[in-house]
Amino acid sequence: MVVGLQYTAGAAANTFQRTPFDISRVFLSSIPPSSTFYLDLEGKSLSRNGTLSLLTVLVLPTQATSNVDVQTLGDSAFTTPGIGGNTLKAILEDPHTSKCFWDVRNDADAAETWAVWKCPGGGGPPATHP
Repeated sequence: MVVGLQYTAGAAANTFQRTPFDISRVFLSSIPPSSTFYLDLEGKSLSRNGTLSLLTVLVLPTQATSNVDVQTLGDSAFTTPGIGGNTLKAILEDPHTSKCFWDVRNDADAAETWAVWKCPGGGGPPATHP
């Protein structure tokens, strides 16, 4: 079982977050200000009626990749504070943090339904009226 890999400053790292310690000391402490997040959410029937199991994050400019085991961690994946006091939820809701998703509709639906974080503009294309 992988518990978490050590982050090496200045080098890209790939980690798997399964404990609150991994989230706070390994992952959150490795995120510099003004980072850009590339995110993918996975789960069973991912939407408001499904489950969120895994969050994969690529952080630029460090090129650190992290897989957050949401199924094991539950709410603590998003509410555990890092050394500076920030939580993953606060970082993801920060309007100054760039976030990139691929086909965000189901991901945003699941994130908002499970009160993980609010994803502005994630509801799909705006409705058009004739």
